[in-house]
Amino acid sequence: MSRGNGGLIGQVNKIIGGDGDGSSSSVTSNGTFTIPGTLGAVTIGIVSAGGGGDGGSNSVNGGGGAGGARIIEDILTPNPASAPVTIGAGGLSKGASSSIVIEGITYTSTGGGSGGLVPQANTNGGSGGGGDPGGNAGGNGNTGSFDPPEGNTGGAGSPGTYPSPNGNAGGGGGAGAVGSSAPTSAGGEGGTGLNFVPYFGPQAGIYAGGGGGGGAGSSSGGSGTDGGTNGKPGPSSSGTPTPGPSGISNTGGGGGGAGYNGNQQGSQSGAGGSGIVWVKKLAPKATGVWSMKTCFESIKSGSWPT
Repeated sequence: MSRGNGGLIGQVNKIIGGDGDGSSSSVTSNGTFTIPGTLGAVTIGIVSAGGGGDGGSNSVNGGGGAGGARIIEDILTPNPASAPVTIGAGGLSKGASSSIVIEGITYTSTGGGSGGLVPQANTNGGSGGGGDPGGNAGGNGNTGSFDPPEGNTGGAGSPGTYPSPNGNAGGGGGAGAVGSSAPTSAGGEGGTGLNFVPYFGPQAGIYAGGGGGGGAGSSSGGSGTDGGTNGKPGPSSSGTPTPGPSGISNTGGGGGGAGYNGNQQGSQSGAGGSGIVWVKKLAPKATGVWSMKTCFESIKSGSWPT
C-alpha cells in the first residue's frame, strides 16, 4: 500500500483543507461571485440557456433543446476567490452559454439548440432541438464534447407530409435524456433534465429539460419537462394564435414548439429559459487511509480537516 497517499497507488490523493461548511449558493445573473474561506475546494454546477422553438409562425416547430448542464467536483480555490459569472440568456433560436471563471480557468456549457421548422432545420447544442415534420431527425447534443455529456439529442418529427395532421414535430433533448420522437397524434415530449439536488441540496432542482414539439392540425403539442415548456397544438382557424410558452427562467429549459393547422393560423414558438450557476464550498476532507506520519505533519501545518 502506498504510504502518505491515502492508500492510493499511481495518483496523487490531495488533502483538501479549508473552512468550507458545505453551503451552496446560486447565481442567476451576470456578475462576480466571491468564494469565501481559506484554501479549499468547490463543486460547481453550470446550466446554459435553453433553445427556442425557432420563432417561426405558420409552421410546426420542434421543441427547443435544453441548455447544456454540467456538474464539476473538487475544484481547488484560493482565499478568497473572485469568480466572474456569465448567465446565458434564452432566445427564440439557440440559447447562450453560461460560464464561471475560477483561477483563470473557464468552466462552461453549451446553449441549447433550436427546434426545427419547415424549411429550416433544427440546430445542435448542449441538447439538440426537436426535428421538424416529415420524419427529420433532431439536433445533436453535447456539442461541447464534454465527459460526462452535457446533454442529449432531440427527437425526430413524425413522418407525415407537412402540413398534414400527421406532420408533428419532435421534442427537444434534455440534459438527462433524449427528446421523444413525435407520434402521429401529438408533438414529441422533451427529454428530462439533470438533478442538482444530490450535489447542492434541496434548494436546488432538476434543470435543463427539453421543450415539447408542436402539433399539426388537430394533434396536441408535446409535453415539456424540468424547465422546458409544452409545445402548442394546431390552433382553431377562427381563433387568435396563442404564443408558445417560454422555457422557465434560470432552468435552462427548452421553449415549446409552435403548432399549425394549415390555415395560416400558426402559433408563435416559445423562447428558451435562461441559465443558472451553482457553487458549493466543500467541507474539508481527506479520503483514503493515511499514514500516522502524514496525519501528524498535516495537522502540524494546519492542513488536516478537523
